[in-house]
Amino acid sequence: MKIMVCSRCGHVNPPGAMYCHFDGLALGGETNGTGRLDSGSVLFLSPFIFPSGRTCRNFNELILAAEDNWHEAQGLLQDGFIGGFLGAIGRGDLARLAGQARTATGFRSHSR
Repeated sequence: MKIMVCSRCGHVNPPGAMYCHFDGLALGGETNGTGRLDSGSVLFLSPFIFPSGRTCRNFNELILAAEDNWHEAQGLLQDGFIGGFLGAIGRGDLARLAGQARTATGFRSHSR
């Protein structure tokens, strides 16, 4: 696979990347450097489902659900479910940040 370099920011992206991981620009020259991918609306391979039943199929829905169900979302962060989900969908960067937020705020698992 060909390594993709963003024509806008110059960052090197992983082989097979469809968009720049740094600025969201679509890679491959299809859009002549003008298009952005709305990564918040890209569907997850499997949805995130809150214990209350609310289903989130993308990041936009996940953020809205977390805002609407703040206490439930905090519990899911505390128990590591959000971090685990982010890691499972290939977003290790966000999973690490979820783990750091959990540690920084002194969260403890509800199951203890």
